[in-house]
Amino acid sequence: MPCESEAEDRQVGEDGGRVRQFLEKLWTPHRELFPEEFGAGVQLPDSYRSVKQELRVRRLRLKAPGAVFLVRPASVLPYLNAQTAEIEKALDVRQWGVPFEALAYGFGREAMFYDRAWVSLGRKAIVGMTVKAAEPWPKDLLADEKPTGHCGHRAYGATTGGGGGVLGAAVAPEAATARLHAADGELLAAAREVEPESQPQTVCPEGWRAPREAWQ
Repeated sequence: MPCESEAEDRQVGEDGGRVRQFLEKLWTPHRELFPEEFGAGVQLPDSYRSVKQELRVRRLRLKAPGAVFLVRPASVLPYLNAQTAEIEKALDVRQWGVPFEALAYGFGREAMFYDRAWVSLGRKAIVGMTVKAAEPWPKDLLADEKPTGHCGHRAYGATTGGGGGVLGAAVAPEAATARLHAADGELLAAAREVEPESQPQTVCPEGWRAPREAWQ
């Protein structure tokens, strides 16, 4: 929930009725961020209080098909381990390869805390979070692999895009057909969570051998 302030986060969370009103207000302009079944009705069956954040978090259950989601303020990280504003600078610096021990020295906390926070950012698939239905899914995709570094070793970033946006990204330790196939396969697995029969009509990889073999 993108509240205006931390104070509003806490006020809204304490009142189930306000949570419902808040979500219904967001539903109309931002339907792509909600499950498709949200419009059929929802329930707020229970809640619990996060001891670390002193914040009430509520569960949301769709009336159909009964799936349950956790509703939390945007001011805290997905796993409620810290305030977003407290560690956003440290995680931004991390993208340049700064060691977790250096982050702990410069920003406080322990190195393992930043390790867990950094890893947690990669647990959500692009597809399934921003692409909720099969209708906007592009039929033609473009795959590309770029050399990069990972944990001090050479690696390849396997990215797949279509329809004007990036749909998937994963790291392959080497530019071999099997490795690229596994990296690009993460996108296919996420797509089939949205649409079980999902299959792109055409995929245009780069001209060298391994990417083409990986997509055959």
